[in-house]
Amino acid sequence: MTRLVHAVREAASLDLAAAPARVQLRLRLQLVSQLAAAAAGRRSADGALAEALPFGAGDLGVSPGLGGRDLPSALRLATALVGAAEQDDHLLFGPSGRAAVWTAWLAAADAGLPAERALQAQLAANELAGRLAAFALPAPHAGAGLDWVQAAAAALAAGILRGLGERPLANAVALAIAGTPSCRWSHVRTGARLALAPAAAVRGLESVDLAAAGVGGPLDLLESDGDWLADTVGARPLAGFLTGWGDAWMTDTLSIRATPAAPGVGAAIEALQELLGELDAEGATLTADSILRIDVDAPLPAALRELRVGSPANADEPLAPSVVPHGIARALPFVVLHGRLGPELMTLPAVATARTAAGDLGWRIHVRHDWGMTLDAWEVLRRTVKLDRMAGAAGVAGLVAAVQKHGPRQARDGVGASGPPGGGTGLNWTDLPLVLAARGEAVDSLLGLLEPSHAARKDPASWLVKRLGRVAGRMGSLIAPPTASLEGVSLEGVAVPMPARIRLLLHGGRVREAEVAGPRGSANRPTAELVAVASQKYRAAMAPWGEPVGVLDHLLGPQANDSLGVPPAPSPAELFALLVG
Repeated sequence: MTRLVHAVREAASLDLAAAPARVQLRLRLQLVSQLAAAAAGRRSADGALAEALPFGAGDLGVSPGLGGRDLPSALRLATALVGAAEQDDHLLFGPSGRAAVWTAWLAAADAGLPAERALQAQLAANELAGRLAAFALPAPHAGAGLDWVQAAAAALAAGILRGLGERPLANAVALAIAGTPSCRWSHVRTGARLALAPAAAVRGLESVDLAAAGVGGPLDLLESDGDWLADTVGARPLAGFLTGWGDAWMTDTLSIRATPAAPGVGAAIEALQELLGELDAEGATLTADSILRIDVDAPLPAALRELRVGSPANADEPLAPSVVPHGIARALPFVVLHGRLGPELMTLPAVATARTAAGDLGWRIHVRHDWGMTLDAWEVLRRTVKLDRMAGAAGVAGLVAAVQKHGPRQARDGVGASGPPGGGTGLNWTDLPLVLAARGEAVDSLLGLLEPSHAARKDPASWLVKRLGRVAGRMGSLIAPPTASLEGVSLEGVAVPMPARIRLLLHGGRVREAEVAGPRGSANRPTAELVAVASQKYRAAMAPWGEPVGVLDHLLGPQANDSLGVPPAPSPAELFALLVG
């Protein structure tokens, strides 16, 4: 049995009633978050474009005031709007909500099925998508290039609701994965993602029709000797994450975006908003002209995203509103000017106005990778999900090797670049041995990594990896342990730590500093906060359209908590009738 067939079988056999109450609550929170994200997306530039997508008439509405559509058109519109808002919720290592939620609920509404069937399909799609995203963590485009995961989630949800048997269901998922192009960072930078994101979910829907008609899929896609896996993920996927079904719940790792931005960007925004609040309380006003420099310390995922997204907007760069939420140096000028970042600010006129008002502020924002934050995050993931054993490599050496293999070689403008002579990786490689030394790890040997050489100047990242590998080898830490699994592992409240530290240097030599441990709504925050974030997000997104009466009460109840003290969910058809009025 191939990995794919096994994973689909395990996901499809999950029992909603057997899932812990907290997991069932998170399914509802995810649904509320998705309804809000689609409504919010309508206020952005890409959202306006999404509403113009070709569609077939039907009875399915996805947001107040929009006409009814058939199933494929409604799914295409909903997922496009969520992508436009950049408010998609996400699991441990990637998003799943656009496909898992909208496919499950729209397909169930179209078929007249009850809420329990929609939630069952949503749960299965979440569990599969969360594991596939973790399985593909070494991929060069992890994070941006997971549209094939969304397609798999959509195919699984639609196939379950269609009643496909085990083999046709696996064929549907395989066809969806194989037929979905992977998004690249160039697509994110240009806004081309709008064309790809909705296509993934619809591809999953179409794959179910093909599989039901008897078309077979490439069921060996996830095998290590296959060309698809080598091209898309790399030779060393984290196969240990395809375990623990019904034991470790990926839905437990649900994080809800309170700010329309990538998680690392959201943390930086919240830190800056904290400083704005302090200045406002003192009667001071922060303007673009009053700032000499903004320094942002961030962990590895945020630093890599900053390098991949590229330099902040400038006069020679085409306007692309959808890229604003993906880069710290791109988003913070909006917070300085408006105190927030919202979908209504991600339009062509708003971006043009902000570019003029902010001047060269984007070039005065320096994002610096903080190895202390990265190592803290590594330790959390090592302790909770055994990431070091999942990777089958030794601690820090394996981490640095992965960065070297898939990370960008050169820093881009707007990102603080440091490293060995002639470097410019933007990842502060020379800080690593100092941070490790401060933690008491092989002080003498690691400090020797700072020795300059021709190799260091020519290719600093490779030089450091080799040096670190020699040290780790002497420490005996390069021996790959057995592949770990998620059997017996609790994922409750597990999240990738995404802190941000901001230092404002103002005219007159004044320095203000703030740090947040992570954005609001993260999986490691209290349940009450997740409920509050989802509810507030929903009310704010629906405000321009008139909040549909009763939706929140039907889904969460007046006092939702871990004991699932909520009323029965309305049927999908009833929910969308409430939603569109």
